[in-house]
Amino acid sequence: MADTLIARLEAATEETQHVAIYDAIKYCRDHGWITYEQALKAFGFRTLGAFLDAALTLVPGERQWRINGVGDSGMFDGHVEILSGGVWLAYGGVAPTPALALCIAALKAWEQSQ
Repeated sequence: MADTLIARLEAATEETQHVAIYDAIKYCRDHGWITYEQALKAFGFRTLGAFLDAALTLVPGERQWRINGVGDSGMFDGHVEILSGGVWLAYGGVAPTPALALCIAALKAWEQSQ
């Protein structure tokens, strides 16, 4: 299911990101990766159009994250890094908005940490 959700996030546009981010928040909550309170906070940010803030609530705690532009492509590269056994493991995602890219990276990080 995470692969299907990641594919939807990758295919989302700036105009449809609100739906894809809603699905990502719900998925993380349903899997116990974020608390009910974190989900409410994320839904609130999403409702206000603060999509990057909503995506940040999905980043696993005690993690590093960053977003970079991908040249002149109009795409963004999101990264979430997890410290595991003294080594930083990086998970990334590329999407047309910073929030979508960060959601993809966060989902990949959560999935691999389980």
